[in-house]
Amino acid sequence: MSLFRPFSPADLGFVQRMITARRSFARETDILRVGELGGGPYTLWDGWAYLYHELPGGDGAPRRQILEVLLPGDVFGVGVALTGRVGNPVRALTASIVCVHDQRVFSRMFTERPELAFGLMETMARDAERTYGRLAVIGQSPGPQRIAHLILEIWHRLAQRDPALQPAAGREVRVPFPLQRRHLAAALGMSGTHVARSLAKLAGQGLARLQPDMLMILDPAALCQYCGYDPMPDEVGRRVML
Repeated sequence: MSLFRPFSPADLGFVQRMITARRSFARETDILRVGELGGGPYTLWDGWAYLYHELPGGDGAPRRQILEVLLPGDVFGVGVALTGRVGNPVRALTASIVCVHDQRVFSRMFTERPELAFGLMETMARDAERTYGRLAVIGQSPGPQRIAHLILEIWHRLAQRDPALQPAAGREVRVPFPLQRRHLAAALGMSGTHVARSLAKLAGQGLARLQPDMLMILDPAALCQYCGYDPMPDEVGRRVML
């Protein structure tokens, strides 16, 4: 469990009591499948995962759209807890550990720990706002800007979890990044060739370079300016992860 702000022992105890199980998943295996009933909500305890949707392809093979990259501490499967059914599947990007929460966690949170409930709802609202911003970039920007926006978004989310990754003026940043080119293509509506060319352009301009499991942001300020990325204020003390 990870919390962006120090909560009372009572809050921590409440969250721990609501965890009913911890499950391990190998990389590129589904954590949730469409049509499954019951369960949730869940927290990604360790590892990376992604929420996705599959559309029928012209050649009969499904086309995958990655809707969200999940990082350690992220809550998912809220819809499963509320409706009893999985709408979009979730897949482990790396080896992952998932916490399963009691389905009554939300109703009990609002009655027993209202401040914790408010913080979680605010975090979910900000996450939705962040997603809308990315959708606008995907729909209106060239490939290199799409990739730049996504990697900056992920970097700032990771920095909220790890102070060592906090932005520092004029400094190169190295960020853990298990996303491969095919994942970037599926997340940004691009072909593999388009992704490769866009990454080469970012590297050629001295902005960012993708290496196996590692992202190097060579000039953070210039990369933000390049794609018009405007991060939401951290307000670290008001964000919550279960």
